[in-house]
Amino acid sequence: MNQAEIEDLLAPYPEILTVGEVAGVLRVHPRSVQRWVAQGKFAAVRAGRTYRISRADVLRWILAVRVSPPPTA
Repeated sequence: MNQAEIEDLLAPYPEILTVGEVAGVLRVHPRSVQRWVAQGKFAAVRAGRTYRISRADVLRWILAVRVSPPPTA
């Protein structure tokens, strides 16, 4: 996926996402997202007992951790 495709994937979501929304986009358990926030992998804002994460930060994270396909011979 290139950056434009990832932005299209995130387009339906609001500018600030809940832990559940981020987990849904990344197809992981919400606990994983909470753990990554605690580890500082996402910049998040505490909102009561949960976190809010900016869509831009989710995009940045996806671009940073994606794996490039191997070169073709």
